Amino acid sequence: NTRLRSLERRVVTRSTMPFTISCLAPVLLLAVCWLSEGAGVVSLEEARCQQRSATLHGSHCMCPTGSECVGAQCEVGTMQNGDQVSGFPTTCGDCKCAHESTKASTPAYAAAPPRVAFLKFHKVGSTTVSITLERLAERYGAKVCGRFDDFLRSLPCDMWTTHDTEVALAAYGLYAIEFFMGSGVQTVTVLRHPVERLLSRYFYDAVMDMGDAVSKPTEADMKAWLKAKPAEKTHYLRTLSETTNDVDLALDNLDKFNVVGISEDLETFMVGMAIHFNLPPQQFTFKNEKVVLGRPKLSDLDSSVRDLLTATVAKDLELYERAKARHEKIKQHPQYQSQMALFVKAQSNVDQGCTFKDTNSKVIQLGLPLENVEAVTLAFILFYFLFIYLFI
Repeated sequence: NTRLRSLERRVVTRSTMPFTISCLAPVLLLAVCWLSEGAGVVSLEEARCQQRSATLHGSHCMCPTGSECVGAQCEVGTMQNGDQVSGFPTTCGDCKCAHESTKASTPAYAAAPPRVAFLKFHKVGSTTVSITLERLAERYGAKVCGRFDDFLRSLPCDMWTTHDTEVALAAYGLYAIEFFMGSGVQTVTVLRHPVERLLSRYFYDAVMDMGDAVSKPTEADMKAWLKAKPAEKTHYLRTLSETTNDVDLALDNLDKFNVVGISEDLETFMVGMAIHFNLPPQQFTFKNEKVVLGRPKLSDLDSSVRDLLTATVAKDLELYERAKARHEKIKQHPQYQSQMALFVKAQSNVDQGCTFKDTNSKVIQLGLPLENVEAVTLAFILFYFLFIYLFI
């Protein structure tokens, strides 16, 4: 009996041991984690943050109060208490938090951008610039001016980036910009080679009117289009001369802009704005917008068409050459080389892949203004619920 009881105890002990271990495993794991934490063992992501003087929060490293992120993928957020924080994704290779000891070696950037009015011409890459400036405003909590009917209701505002600036300047000159934005507003604009701009506008209209962006226009096609759109011949002159078509007045107004660039070198224009606004150039990276692939280039056109376009935009060419000279002066700034190096490093991390998708949108086919899309959607939703209420 004694041997049987002893054997029974061994059997019971062995049979319950897996159960006991399975019950104790979570407790043991927690104990190991607690001991590891006490011993200073951290995860790979947390170690990356600590190496850069930051703390891990989810998938981001957050800089402590009084420090600011420096690098290609820096981000700014707002805490629940309203405080702004700076940080970066754990995957950023060159990001770090700049402490007081290291800030002396970096430019003393401004705390926020100034009020800015961007003269937004058509078909010059202006959407790309607008998005960059609007993103800059969002980063610093600045107010973007409303569009069209919403503009007056949005005043006072800090960042005016719509085609309304073109309308205001054409009507009342730079006085209109200061009237709405206040004295001290910084004015910037970008011009594209007038022949390339005119051709881009032609294909834009060809797509909207006929859905055709690949047919090479003949001289007759271009003459007919220019006859229907005479304002396109002097797109820059009409606006900058306050609709007087006075070239000297237009040049004088253009010279009064704080930063002037050309579309063919947006990188330098972005760095020029960063230097003038005294802000980090990494905050001016951009993604090219509205790029139409497959359309004929200027070099593909017959020489007669190219000659016609060049003669048509002769006055706008004078303004473009002045803008080009202003653009080149940006490169003479003492900080240009160092700030461009920072910009290029950050810009290299921007995905320039096409993000537009084919669409069968009836809104686009009908040519409805984009501002009406939300109204159309809301009307449809209200009609849908009314139909459910009445008939179902």
